[in-house]
Amino acid sequence: MRVLDKIKICLCAGLLFLACSNDQDKKVASGYTEEQNAGRLDPVLAERLKTWEPEVPVDSTKRSVTIDTLTFSWYEIEFMTQPETYFQYGDTASEFCTVKIYGQENGVRLDMRLSETAYVYTEILMRDSAKAIAVDRLDNTYGEDENESCAKDFTAFSEECEDNGGTFDDSTRFAPCTVLHLVCTRKFTPQVNAGLFLKSSAAELQKRCEDKFSPAQGDTSGTGHKTTAWDSVLTDERDGKTYKAVVVGDLNWMAENLNYDAGSASACYDDDESNCEKYGRLYTWDSLICPTGWRLPTVEEYRALEELAEEDISRLKSTSDWENPGTDEFGLNFLPGGMCRPQDDSTYHGMGQNVCLWTGDYMGMPFAVNIDNMGDLWTQSKATFLYVRCVQD
Repeated sequence: MRVLDKIKICLCAGLLFLACSNDQDKKVASGYTEEQNAGRLDPVLAERLKTWEPEVPVDSTKRSVTIDTLTFSWYEIEFMTQPETYFQYGDTASEFCTVKIYGQENGVRLDMRLSETAYVYTEILMRDSAKAIAVDRLDNTYGEDENESCAKDFTAFSEECEDNGGTFDDSTRFAPCTVLHLVCTRKFTPQVNAGLFLKSSAAELQKRCEDKFSPAQGDTSGTGHKTTAWDSVLTDERDGKTYKAVVVGDLNWMAENLNYDAGSASACYDDDESNCEKYGRLYTWDSLICPTGWRLPTVEEYRALEELAEEDISRLKSTSDWENPGTDEFGLNFLPGGMCRPQDDSTYHGMGQNVCLWTGDYMGMPFAVNIDNMGDLWTQSKATFLYVRCVQD
């Protein structure tokens, strides 16, 4: 399999309130309670699932509207805790976009206003027995002349829900289409903890904001920005060095190469310390020790980056130092630091042309990847000196 399937999210309103209830035992088909399931699960999965139980239960309010003789009802999510703003764009009451993360309630919300359209997208995460649950809600209102936009949003949401195995519900079924209260749900085995899933979702919502609010060339007023509270920073407890990190897909990646001094098992390109400061250190495979809570990416996870970039590697490369610079669209900042082959008399080569990194996969010899040519996957001697990126467990 070339890439990981992208996890997407969904679930119906009824399950939402059942899952958040504190006084009901949640059971699987076999009849085991959550507590019994916790003892039967893989310990790593059990710990991951704990993060999908919100610290504060999600609340909701029932809304109703009568059109002619018909009454329509739906539930709106009411967050009761203070959020952290992940991203915001614009500062006027007429047009704006914000993405907020409600960490205690395991929720993320996009609020956007464009002329007569009020757009609200909410995602709630939780657990139910041995599975993780995600609920996506779309609550849009449109102006009188926005029926076409309403219909397009309905179709896009319902098709995405179906494509990802979710259960779709149209809570109001207005005709003509002027209001949307849609719910999509999905139950699945979580690959990451809830906090990382929320950051990944918030990053995707940020892209929606940016797609809608593309400023005119040269116009910097109201430029969107992440808040410092959600800028991800990794601190290596071994030496106190910090590294930028960025959520891409479903993983939190170091956005810089590791620069931990592992003695003779690590080196700076051309034995120049300034190259370590810029490009990170080169390591033999046996010396690879990521900071606590982090690990080497697998070959498949590097392939997932290639898939996200639609096999256009220039989108992964940094905007400087390469002979053919990239656009660094995902913030990973892969610089062309080259490599060193001890079997070639410890000669350094490739700076400005490639960057070669170790993976955690091993088959008689460890695997490495060359970012400038992802198809160039090969095994290397453990004694070869290559760069290291880590991903969060």
